[in-house]
Amino acid sequence: MSEATGFTTFQPLDTMIDALQRNHELLVKNQNELEERLTNLEMAHSLKTGYYTMGSWLRLTGLSDTHHDLVDRLYEACSKLSKERGVLIENAPDPDHGTSNLYHETILKEIIGVGEMYDE
Repeated sequence: MSEATGFTTFQPLDTMIDALQRNHELLVKNQNELEERLTNLEMAHSLKTGYYTMGSWLRLTGLSDTHHDLVDRLYEACSKLSKERGVLIENAPDPDHGTSNLYHETILKEIIGVGEMYDE
């Protein structure tokens, strides 16, 4: 520590690290809030129509960390069953993929289940 300044030579670096950690925590908090708002909007729409995106159904059922290879197979299974039963597959704009399929909840329940959806 320098007696002239009262600071250690590492203090500015520590200050920068602290500021970066606070910014990171704020970004994570904002991302979580945005994801929650998106889920709430998807759920409000889905409850009215009975149609859900795969992502919103997986989040709703507590399965949002499902591996993408399995998600691809779930899409195929939901599409196949919907076509076999004559159940409409809707489309919705998706910022990441252009459009995203919306499947009726009866199809999703049969293929994926309800997971944690009704756990108390």
